[in-house]
Parts: sequence; structure tokens; C-alpha cells
Amino acid sequence: MHCHNITLTSGSKSKAASSASNQPPPLTVKQEPG
Repeated sequence: MHCHNITLTSGSKSKAASSASNQPPPLTVKQEPG
């Protein structure tokens, strides 16, 4: 996993958001013919 050192303060939050965001996104990603 690529950790953004720039968001060291929001590192934990970013990780959690990324994980949670990565789950829901599937819906949006599904819509997009990637």
C-alpha cells in the first residue's frame, strides 16, 4: 500500500478513509466502464 508521507497527520484517517472509501467506490467504479 502506498502511504502518502504528505498526509502524515491524516495518515491514520487517510488509511481508514481509503479503506472505507475503497469499499463503497466499487459502485461508482462499476458505473464507469474502466
